[in-house]
Amino acid sequence: MLDVLQFADKAIVIRHKEYANSKLLPLLGQYIQSQSLSGLDNVIASKSELWIFTSIKNSNTVIESILSFQLTNTNPSQYILPVTIDFDEDWTFLQRRLHLRKDEIVRELETSNFTISMFGFQAGFFYLEGLPEHLHVPRKDIPKKRVEAGSFAIGGPYAGVYPQSSPGGWYTLGRASLEFVRMMRKFSFSVGDRIILKFID
Repeated sequence: MLDVLQFADKAIVIRHKEYANSKLLPLLGQYIQSQSLSGLDNVIASKSELWIFTSIKNSNTVIESILSFQLTNTNPSQYILPVTIDFDEDWTFLQRRLHLRKDEIVRELETSNFTISMFGFQAGFFYLEGLPEHLHVPRKDIPKKRVEAGSFAIGGPYAGVYPQSSPGGWYTLGRASLEFVRMMRKFSFSVGDRIILKFID
């Protein structure tokens, strides 16, 4: 069951009471973001809450679409994500922190089963689940002021690619192909889709 709350025509918050279908809110957030509604400023989704920031004075149409939403990704797609290895500074830190060589980390990442868990942070950005627990590293204490668009990075239990340049606190390991980044910006992916990493040295 969904709780829909509205705050002074500025934001709509949706909370998920039952956690059996943990992909519902990320899928709903992706759907709303893809509609390119006039006055829609931002959409941030997690497994338990969805925040919709809007300047639409009458957001009843948005709320109606939320309540009638029934989309599920019953047939996930699979994509290969080519990553050109880069960012020696972060690689050096990870090798020391994890007590693994670069080729061992690469092998672990390429053989992991990644799926898109949720969207957020910036338009088109998705969080990849499936990072082995022994590769989890906490976010940087001091985020980098600028992470280039297309950077592939890991942080905590997640991996992901930055569709746009922005500050970031994850450890960047390489750059995704331009084609893949363009697809992200066009919202071509769905929650539940599988991503296979292929590193290029």
